[in-house]
Amino acid sequence: MQNKSCGSLAYVLDAAAWSLLLVLGTLAAWPQAPQNSVPATAREAAQRPEFAQKLAQPSSSPMKEQDAKLSD
Repeated sequence: MQNKSCGSLAYVLDAAAWSLLLVLGTLAAWPQAPQNSVPATAREAAQRPEFAQKLAQPSSSPMKEQDAKLSD
């Protein structure tokens, strides 16, 4: 009789272990929010104000300014 209760206890512990593994595996695979949202394309980045300053074209190139200084 004691042997039968030991077998059922092992079954319960085995089921609990598998359930815990299933829950932990599901939580680990849950999609996480991105830590920094970077636009997928340059076009999307250019339309966002936080990237517009970084992506803005300079009004004149440094080479043209250097050439103008040398020619004076």
